[in-house]
Amino acid sequence: MAEVMMMALGGVNRDSEDLELFQRLSVEHGFRLAGLRSFDKALEPEHWARYIAQFSNQSAAVEQEIA
Repeated sequence: MAEVMMMALGGVNRDSEDLELFQRLSVEHGFRLAGLRSFDKALEPEHWARYIAQFSNQSAAVEQEIA
């Protein structure tokens, strides 16, 4: 996944074949997504849910102000 993130951060647009290759290789070699972390500590699902709710509410408030 690091390759895909680097490509995205670098603004590199590649064929979907490249992305499919990365996905296939990651599965083949047993890579999987790691859990979410904050300051090198595991982020519990409850904390993540609160974070999402907090920023969803802020985004909705900003959108209302703009409209």
